[in-house]
Amino acid sequence: MFSDQLSGAIWSRIGSLGLAGGRSQHRIVMYHAVSDDPVEFYPMTTGVEEFERHVEFLKRNFAIISLDEAVESAGRGRDLAGTVSITTDDGFRSNLDTVAPILEAAGASATLFCVSRCVGNRHLMWRCSLFVLDQTVDAADLLDAAATLAHESEIRPPGAEQSFLRWSYVWPQDRKDELTRSLWGMLRTDTIEQYLERNEPYLTAGELIDLRSRGFTIGSHSATHPNMTLMQTEEIAAEMQDSKLELERLVGSPVQHFSYPFGARPEAASERAGNAAPGYRSLLGISNEVSNGGPLSWERDSLESGGVHSYLNLVAKPWLRRGRTALQNARAARA
Repeated sequence: MFSDQLSGAIWSRIGSLGLAGGRSQHRIVMYHAVSDDPVEFYPMTTGVEEFERHVEFLKRNFAIISLDEAVESAGRGRDLAGTVSITTDDGFRSNLDTVAPILEAAGASATLFCVSRCVGNRHLMWRCSLFVLDQTVDAADLLDAAATLAHESEIRPPGAEQSFLRWSYVWPQDRKDELTRSLWGMLRTDTIEQYLERNEPYLTAGELIDLRSRGFTIGSHSATHPNMTLMQTEEIAAEMQDSKLELERLVGSPVQHFSYPFGARPEAASERAGNAAPGYRSLLGISNEVSNGGPLSWERDSLESGGVHSYLNLVAKPWLRRGRTALQNARAARA
């Protein structure tokens, strides 16, 4: 309760303190699901009132613009200081039920980054499947199943201090769906398809078309949500291009923005090769790393942790990035 009260005070009353650095550049903020109800397939949800406070804060302290407008302005050399774009990842239904109405009431919109194979609830993204298992299965049973899976599949088992979810982050990316289905089959009596039919976590193509007609932008979050830092260049290119083409077919309009799964950019050479074929206008990560200021290297700031942490993330990131720039410049001067 105290944490909620403190969060409300920060975002509603003293929230603009310390934002001078944050307004000096274009900011991009990120969420996944917005809901007050428990969400098994993505438990780190942002509460509805929390999201409303964030939007009110952003509207009061920034000019909220679309990614299309931000990229166009950057290309023309216009000053983007004091602007912010709002984005969501994975294409969850709460974009339609909760996010869109709140933003429309504020006269704002967002870019909705979708995992193309999940649109229409045709597929439960592998990490969402693992979240369901983590939320619904006894921890001891989960670890036993993980050890069995590792042995049978000849992959490295979880480390002694490594969480189940963290272990999955470094799975062979070409086997992530196979491994997930194996775990699910060991631990649940229903199938993933039955779970999808009951819960329908993702937006449909028709709903995406509706949201696009209301001023929201549809972007790509890859075809299958892999960790691209573990992939070869040609695999990265296929994920980026396949998702772009599939989403364009589904919604009937160009898809020009891409957000990296986990916010993790691949190495520079792979990134350049990977985006050459699809031709995206922006490539968004999530990190403290220094950006060169162009849309192909923009970094986002996650505000979905809530409360004080989200506020500090929004305020502190520009200073962290400046500090890293100064440190890199100092190292280069000594080299």
